[in-house]
Amino acid sequence: MFCPLFFGYGTATAPRGAGRLGNWRTTVYGDLFDASAAFTEQQGDKLAVRAEKKARTRNRLIDSALAIIGVGANFASISLREVAKTAGVVPTSFYRHFGDMEELGLAIVDELGLNLRRLMRGSFDAKESLDDIIQHCTEAYFDYVQDNANLLQFVNQSRTGGTEALQNAIRNELQFLSGRIAIELSVLLPESNAQDRDIIGRLVVSTLMENTTNLLAIPSESSSLREELKQCTVDQIHIIMLGAKQWRSGQES
Repeated sequence: MFCPLFFGYGTATAPRGAGRLGNWRTTVYGDLFDASAAFTEQQGDKLAVRAEKKARTRNRLIDSALAIIGVGANFASISLREVAKTAGVVPTSFYRHFGDMEELGLAIVDELGLNLRRLMRGSFDAKESLDDIIQHCTEAYFDYVQDNANLLQFVNQSRTGGTEALQNAIRNELQFLSGRIAIELSVLLPESNAQDRDIIGRLVVSTLMENTTNLLAIPSESSSLREELKQCTVDQIHIIMLGAKQWRSGQES
């Protein structure tokens, strides 16, 4: 006589006869395997729900910080408690996602980086003329700034007035953007060398950032001023490219 099995399957005993013992074991162990698989799946579902909830709270904290910036606050002066209150969570919940406000700011910079990468993807088409590329890339960037005004306001504030870590993080993202432009210019301006293309990329990014500040200062109802600034940006980039076609580093003027 075998001892009872206490796994939620009653008090089963082994059937008599060695021939049927293997079948009995197969049935019991099969049931145990099925139960274990069901339990694992259930635990996996719970973990997935928990992770999704955590991600939602994290995003809500980021969105709340940006919303506070959107009503005129400077990120450097926003308190952790203010962000938590706006997000509808207790301050202790904040610490489950970010160690401090600087860490939240770095998460916002990461979001900027992801957005810039999406924006750059497919922006340059070698089949298009340089004029067309400048036009549609500038339009795409202006649309992005309008749709993400609070995020770009944060960038404007933190580029020079943020902590050293935030300034470095933003600088790295802008360097990535200028580097991507330089790579694309190897096709658009094949006669230029790598050093020149790097300079051109930086000039384009500097122009975009300067005009980002100007764009954010334009009232939302002033569409004519926005279009005027957009055309000014297109013209500025055209001038940069015109000079780039004539310039070669190291040549005498």
